[in-house]
Amino acid sequence: MKIEDSFQKLVTRLYVAFLLWLFGILILIPLNHSWSNYVSFIILIPISILFICSIKDIKLFSEYAGKFLCERRKKTKVEPYIQFCYACWIIVSIIFFAPFLYYINSVIGGIFLFGSILCILLIVFLNFKYFALFILNMCDHVN
Repeated sequence: MKIEDSFQKLVTRLYVAFLLWLFGILILIPLNHSWSNYVSFIILIPISILFICSIKDIKLFSEYAGKFLCERRKKTKVEPYIQFCYACWIIVSIIFFAPFLYYINSVIGGIFLFGSILCILLIVFLNFKYFALFILNMCDHVN
């Protein structure tokens, strides 16, 4: 029951964050181009609050998704799959936060983007053995 409630809260919060993001990117920022950095800051606050409130749900969902992927692939280690889910969440956060941070200040947006990509590369580097085995297994199934 806990995973179902957690998943429902996570989907609801991400849906509301997506609607705020969409409203900000498509309507508010183009209409208020001279005030776009203030509008970006105003929209960034609720999106950040929704992401911070859903960190526990994201962690729980990533653990269950990692265990599911591990059981499906019949592998013994769960950690690479959980870290892969974390990398996917980092990509989602880049999509949500980067446009607004660039409107506020391009340097802050660049630092955020650089740090996020560095985290993704670190996850891939630490689990390169598992990703390489996955790719090799996929190539064996093609032949």
